[in-house]
Amino acid sequence: MAISSVITIWVLVKIAASEKGMPTAGHNLGKTQELKSLLQRVDPWKIVNSSNTVYIAKASWKNSSSSDRYCVSSDYLWYDAANKTTYRNLKFSALRVSSLNMSLQVKRAEQLGDSTLLVHLLYNIYNILPSINPEDFAAFDQYSFPVLYGDNKCLILANPAVNGRPYIGCTMWVTERKSRPPFCCDFLYFLLCGETKATNFDNTKCGLATAETGATVQS
Repeated sequence: MAISSVITIWVLVKIAASEKGMPTAGHNLGKTQELKSLLQRVDPWKIVNSSNTVYIAKASWKNSSSSDRYCVSSDYLWYDAANKTTYRNLKFSALRVSSLNMSLQVKRAEQLGDSTLLVHLLYNIYNILPSINPEDFAAFDQYSFPVLYGDNKCLILANPAVNGRPYIGCTMWVTERKSRPPFCCDFLYFLLCGETKATNFDNTKCGLATAETGATVQS
């Protein structure tokens, strides 16, 4: 994305905020829907279905802390055209933590289109329940992630609600293995999630002491 496009988006958001009394710091679902009409390049599936490795570059919540020793990434495995499902693994490295053998299933909320991703947490039940398929999974929880922005460089998601209440904060996934995300993505993250403290992840350390899990991504 060109820098001029980012500045144009910022100006449009400011105008919309002044006309409608919409706050420009932080985010909420109402604000997300307003931004959807302005951020014309929003497409979460360019990251969700990317054949490249994607990384978490930033995350924010109320008590964020430094995570320069951590890395979270996801590799593309294969695509199931019949079920419109992309299979990915999920890697986490931090002080040689062992794998929890957890996977993810991500699909669009049909009633909301691409504005929300439904994420199921899955466990591999191979060798636990009678099964001959090592790819059998059991779902045990679901979260809804509002999509704040998405293109071929980054995907910014609002944190899901907890116990029916909004949980302030965001996560940013990127396709580049660098110590900092692209400037345009960083700018949009500040614009959309500015009132929360961000934790930066150094993706150049990915691959060190990595624990793998499977992941299923459905579009």
